[in-house]
Amino acid sequence: MDSRNNASAGGDSPAAAQDRDGGAWHWTRLEKGGCLSIPAAFCEALGIGEDDPVQLRLVEGGVEVRTRDQAIRDLQEDVRRAVPADVSLVDELIAERRAEAAREASDD
Repeated sequence: MDSRNNASAGGDSPAAAQDRDGGAWHWTRLEKGGCLSIPAAFCEALGIGEDDPVQLRLVEGGVEVRTRDQAIRDLQEDVRRAVPADVSLVDELIAERRAEAAREASDD
């Protein structure tokens, strides 16, 4: 029997099983209305609590969950990769705003 299937999906305290990579699998149930409970140990490890926002994404074979902080860090990293280190987006925005204000002032 596969070690992921050695816990009953219907028990009150689902047991964890180890996968080949040493990760823990926990059984849970999809509840009415599509709600899915995340085990408390997972929430603690992620640093999330009740009513904290999380982001979900479908991935091949499952669902990925990330915290708001992780989503922000991922976006910041995307920007760092896309914008050269010697470019200041703030300075560029200020220059654009000043140029626009100067054009508007000259139109009056």
